[in-house]
Amino acid sequence: INVAIEERTAVREKITAAYKKNCPSYEDLLQLCVAVDEELIFSGCNSRMEYFKNAVQWNNRLLVKSKQLNGKVKLGGSSNGSSSAKRPLSSTSTAQLQKRAK
Repeated sequence: INVAIEERTAVREKITAAYKKNCPSYEDLLQLCVAVDEELIFSGCNSRMEYFKNAVQWNNRLLVKSKQLNGKVKLGGSSNGSSSAKRPLSSTSTAQLQKRAK
């Protein structure tokens, strides 16, 4: 899908507001994030093996995203300012992101 960076930013702001409203403590936030992440992994998999592989590789995805948010790696997007949403990573896309993060 083609979504402009501004649109993605607006969605992130709505997500942030929802987390702030529903998570009064760090522990509540962590539990909710873990549940949402696991659901994302589950919904994007076609097999049991893919599910467990993506779960094991989740730390790598978080590392790359952390580097992106800290400005160490360019955020994804195309030259026209739009970016496509991605499903949970395959082993190939995880390796590509790790390579870019270094």
